[in-house]
Amino acid sequence: MTLSRRVAILAGLLAFILLPFVLFDEPMSAWTLERIKADPRLSFAWIAIALALDVFLPIPSSIVSTVAGTLLGFPLGLLASVTGMTAGSILGYWFGRAVVPEETGRAFTLQKKYGVWGLLIARAVPVLAEASVMVAGFSRMPFGRFLAVTTLANIAVSAVYAWIGSAIRW
Repeated sequence: MTLSRRVAILAGLLAFILLPFVLFDEPMSAWTLERIKADPRLSFAWIAIALALDVFLPIPSSIVSTVAGTLLGFPLGLLASVTGMTAGSILGYWFGRAVVPEETGRAFTLQKKYGVWGLLIARAVPVLAEASVMVAGFSRMPFGRFLAVTTLANIAVSAVYAWIGSAIRW
């Protein structure tokens, strides 16, 4: 695969992730936080669903994970955040795998060059978190390795945010 084709695919991926932020960031953030706070009995589910959809929608994941700790306390906030972030990681992986043909996906050297370290580091960085799971999918990273690495990274990121949220709980 040519360099220009790789650049075009990566540019398309970034546009796919960034365009919803440009168009819908404020209303989507407000709507998400309203749903999470509306009914405390459904907060866990809304948090997990919002974080799962963050891979495709402009969800403020750091805020949602912090609110999880505030509303649910540290243990449940951590669990809700990890559940949603891991579900979103899986959705992004399978999306990347389904959208890019195998021969094209294997030509991406990002996963080979940075491997699991790229996934670990990217999980805490907006936009890169979403892009990294899609790249892992279309570069055909073995699913078991992908799931183990992203789950561990999601636990670490979620623990920090849920702890901060539980610390400011009133």
